[in-house]
Amino acid sequence: MRDVRAAKAFVEKHRKRRQSNKVLHGHPSPLHWAEQDVPMDAVLRARERTNREIPKRVNLYVGTPYCLPTDPDRCGFDPSTTEIYTASATTGTELHVGDIAVLRPGERLTVEPAIAALVFDVPDAPDENVPAAIRPDWDPDITDVLGGCATETGAYRRILLTWLKDNGPYTFHGLNAHRVRITDSFTHYHPADTGFDEFYLVQMSNDEDKVLTSYHAAAIESPETMTPDLAGQLFDVHEVRTGDLIYLPRGVIHRGLGGVLAQVITVPGFRPGTEIGVDHHLLAINERLGLEGEDALPYNVEASTEAVVR
Repeated sequence: MRDVRAAKAFVEKHRKRRQSNKVLHGHPSPLHWAEQDVPMDAVLRARERTNREIPKRVNLYVGTPYCLPTDPDRCGFDPSTTEIYTASATTGTELHVGDIAVLRPGERLTVEPAIAALVFDVPDAPDENVPAAIRPDWDPDITDVLGGCATETGAYRRILLTWLKDNGPYTFHGLNAHRVRITDSFTHYHPADTGFDEFYLVQMSNDEDKVLTSYHAAAIESPETMTPDLAGQLFDVHEVRTGDLIYLPRGVIHRGLGGVLAQVITVPGFRPGTEIGVDHHLLAINERLGLEGEDALPYNVEASTEAVVR
């Protein structure tokens, strides 16, 4: 936050959200904690020293939705005990919201208790280095990678299956997936001829979450021919709720807002160079037609200064 006024504005904007939607993914994960055996008296002394040396009136609580191992096992996120049966062995694990199970030909999955799952049947099998269960909040090889729909500092964006090895440990071209909190994405589309279909499986949402879509890519990319009547019909606004599955075909312009947490799935995989930004065109339309206030077309400011292709 830049100053006290900005901090107060942020709190006022978000204070009416449901508490369950205020949970943010802590950094780093407990898997990466360097010190695990800290005496309680040392913790109390540190708190006493901090309270004495740093005057403050507000304490901020940051919840970390990680289920640490306990005995007996207790987890607020209700994991499901899972076994994946292969020709040579049985793999036991737990599945949480946001995890992916990978079944190769001849393999089967048993889950207790039962879960709701989105299933994709793809023609090719992943390489052997792709594990049977991909768990973004537990795998030490999966860390936050800024990009795509989440470029702000501290964004939660974890890539489970990627096209390029540089973006994550597990590569696969038949299907890609990354779990991301979308607060203010840039406006973009994927070309019909070289791009991919995209799905948002919404796993956490609040009242402010929405997705904007437009089927007018050609018109938006030609600001010089835009008319006021067409400008007012370019976008549809869709409210987003937990459990929604949003289908975004190739060629459809889209933008996520509000903080929705989604598993973003692309079929086939996320081909580099097929994420085409249009925010600079939207800004040009606003300026050409003199659109201001509620009449202005929404656009991502950061992505509007030049053409963006990712």
